[in-house]
Amino acid sequence: MALLTWHDSLYGIGVKTIDDQHKRILVMINNLNDSLQRGGGNSEVGVILKELVEYVKFHFAEEEKLMEEINYHEIEEHRELHEKLTRHVIAILLRLKNEQEVSIYELLSFLRDWWNEHIGEEDKKIGQCLSTRALKVSK
Repeated sequence: MALLTWHDSLYGIGVKTIDDQHKRILVMINNLNDSLQRGGGNSEVGVILKELVEYVKFHFAEEEKLMEEINYHEIEEHRELHEKLTRHVIAILLRLKNEQEVSIYELLSFLRDWWNEHIGEEDKKIGQCLSTRALKVSK
């Protein structure tokens, strides 16, 4: 069963490349959830998390480039959120690599909350900024 489901109205920001990247991240999170639910070991979970971290880094760079292009007013705060997420997931990866216990509930709750708060709220602000700018240009 999927942990997260895509809804344009909740998560779409109106930029196809970013929305497509978000959809790919959602699939990765759901794959991780599936692995954890069926009892996947630390190495399997670690591989999925490592792939997620690498893709998210790429995505963050793309998103930050877009924010620079539109002169997004909250870019520094947004970058900090990106760095915080990356550090948190890398810390979990290190715990897995060192065969330390990682709470499935903690990991999935973190990713679900991050998804809803970051994609559903913070990234939506980027889309709103773009919409506002488009309205100003068309007037």
